[in-house]
Amino acid sequence: MYIFRAKIFRMNSLQNKTVIITGGTGALGSVVVQYFLKEKANVVVPYRNEKDVERFTSERNKQLLFCKTDLTNEDDVKQLFQQAKASFGAIDILINIAGGYSGGKSVADTSLEEIEKMFALNLKTAFLCSREFLKQAEGKSYGRIINIASKQTFKPTANASAYTISKMSVVALTQTIAEEMKSKGITANAIAPSVILTEKNKQWLKKEDYAKCVTPEEIAEAMIFLCSENARSINGAVIPMFGGM
Repeated sequence: MYIFRAKIFRMNSLQNKTVIITGGTGALGSVVVQYFLKEKANVVVPYRNEKDVERFTSERNKQLLFCKTDLTNEDDVKQLFQQAKASFGAIDILINIAGGYSGGKSVADTSLEEIEKMFALNLKTAFLCSREFLKQAEGKSYGRIINIASKQTFKPTANASAYTISKMSVVALTQTIAEEMKSKGITANAIAPSVILTEKNKQWLKKEDYAKCVTPEEIAEAMIFLCSENARSINGAVIPMFGGM
């Protein structure tokens, strides 16, 4: 009986809460979107191109809102939050998945343009959205920010400096927010995956490595938990999800 009641609580814990999921049209993000819809949350997904939303045809419903947004543009991000608030009210959860990867070059061979690109995709997008989220969350007793870090933030490897430094900055942003918001009911945490099992990554992985990868579903489950009341004391954490890699 206890287990059954716990499941009922879990199913209803995010009902009617509003979440913005950046990168929600990607391989990981689209799975995260589906998980939050199953929890009966209102989900807002920013996108760049119309083709990005084609995969959501079967999920289209009144709980799901798409907003065309350039997440590196300050005015666009403000407009995103305004549209979300107009449709669903205050935003309760922000999940920053949007980002990019660049590797294969030593520090000596990495251009300033490449550094700036990685900081724009990984840090600037998370910063602009987090700042807007925190502005509208003032006075609220509940709020969650979840960012995506990387295994590289625990142990950097050679030839991925632009990506690694930008993701380390995301960790610093996460932990700074956590310190500023502690004891206010608003938490900020990051998940640091290794290689995620996506169709794109399967193209260069050996088949025997598939089982070692962390799956989008596992990451989505962790996010659901971090957004629950049961996770209210987890703040400023960088959670490693390396699978067997």
